[in-house]
Amino acid sequence: MLRLKQHSAAGFTLLEVMLVLVLMGLAINMVVPRMSGGTDGQGLRIASERLQVQAQAAHRTALLEGQTIGLRFFQDEQNQAFHYGFLTYRQDQWMPVKQQRLLREITLPDDLTLQMTPGASFWREALDYESSKDDLLEQMVTEAEIEPDIVFWSSGEISPARIQLCKKKEGIERSQFCQEVVLEETGEVYAPDVLEG
Repeated sequence: MLRLKQHSAAGFTLLEVMLVLVLMGLAINMVVPRMSGGTDGQGLRIASERLQVQAQAAHRTALLEGQTIGLRFFQDEQNQAFHYGFLTYRQDQWMPVKQQRLLREITLPDDLTLQMTPGASFWREALDYESSKDDLLEQMVTEAEIEPDIVFWSSGEISPARIQLCKKKEGIERSQFCQEVVLEETGEVYAPDVLEG
């Protein structure tokens, strides 16, 4: 009796090959936008995380050292770059923080914009009241005097605000990717998810 050996097919069927190609295509479509968004939006993410960490450090410093700290935003007139820096209130005036490296002045990359929206007007009124109760002679403000946009009080409170950092993306519709850093009056500082608009 002669037995014939049966060989099983060692290749793949056309259906299996097509299924693998479809799955690979789906995987690439999911991974590539995240990779490109990750490298493209990396500067935005780093800038917002740095601002969040620095704001938390300013809050802790104000609490631990019992001093009032301010945060000031400004834009360079020449190259239109956005900057922010921390101030401390000493000898009846705001002065830049120099002794703490973590609270140094930061210049944002050229492709990032910054917008600050203050919270409740009560805090701005409180700041105005504090500065108005000084002597009239002491209140003569020179052009060089600097004022903060956000204040971290030694009591643990923060003047509430939303700071939005945005990166413009070139594309068909010229969209923006934005990241917010939120400062709550209770002292909480956090960054919600990335916003696309």
